[in-house]
Amino acid sequence: MDKADSRDFRLALGCFVTGVTVVMTYDQENLPRGFTANSFSAVSLQPPLVSVCIDSGISSYKVFGECSSFSINILSESQRDVSNLFASKSRNKFANVAWRTSQLTRCPLLAGSVAWFDCVPYESLDVGDHLLLIGEVKDYGYSDKSPLSFCRGNYISFDLVQDILSQKTEHNLCIGCVLSRGNSVLLIRENNNWTFPRSDSLGSRDQGGGLYGMLRKRGISTDLSFLFSVFEGPGKDQLSIFYRGEITHLAKTFDADTCLFDYSEIPWDDLAHEGYRSMLRRYIEERRRFQFGIYVGSADYGSVVESNRGQYTF
Repeated sequence: MDKADSRDFRLALGCFVTGVTVVMTYDQENLPRGFTANSFSAVSLQPPLVSVCIDSGISSYKVFGECSSFSINILSESQRDVSNLFASKSRNKFANVAWRTSQLTRCPLLAGSVAWFDCVPYESLDVGDHLLLIGEVKDYGYSDKSPLSFCRGNYISFDLVQDILSQKTEHNLCIGCVLSRGNSVLLIRENNNWTFPRSDSLGSRDQGGGLYGMLRKRGISTDLSFLFSVFEGPGKDQLSIFYRGEITHLAKTFDADTCLFDYSEIPWDDLAHEGYRSMLRRYIEERRRFQFGIYVGSADYGSVVESNRGQYTF
């Protein structure tokens, strides 16, 4: 595989859902250093070993290769800003977060993390363009917070929808999805307009009901794992929650009110709402870039929470 394929290979690796960590240590001048990584892994229970891969291109590569101790801090869902900060080239990272030193190795530990591991180097190996650093865990701690997750260049939030629903219980729910197969998008026809598959609940992929059940009746299988848009409208007192996904199975024939449109042939003027047109344009563009965000707002106005574009190590 040549260098031209490395970006595509990175996209393939990014399909694996991971947590997000910040790895910390002190340099030879006793200054704290840290970077964001999702290349964390458990290695052994006896002895207790964990590992992280460190990109040879980061400024602290040599520091971690020579360190006498280091910590791995698993971030919570509320720590996206921390993840972005330690993925950046900011010179004042530690001035903008709460942290303390560990009792055993005196290594920096990040406040508010889901879990932390205080380690001493067990073994390190130069492997390709990364340093594989294996640490023996000397101390650790954890909490019941929800972890921050990452996949395909995006943060994944397990609590966002629940938080919204708890605050918007007076709304009528519309649960919908934007589904692709190759360079085509699935639309269904309602009242002479094209729209997205929708229901008043998500249902279950295995047991049916709700949106999943409606798709199954149309001969469509998918996995709706990624949140795409949350907005008020387009109907009165309505809260719309849209997921995105790829069609994994499609019946050979389906009714005339279900259609796969090539991106170049989408009937834009016949889409039910301007908000849906805007959402579909964003979906096509973000899918082309393979860089998705989450829209939050109303059918007319809102903002996209962009995914982090810092340098993560795999």
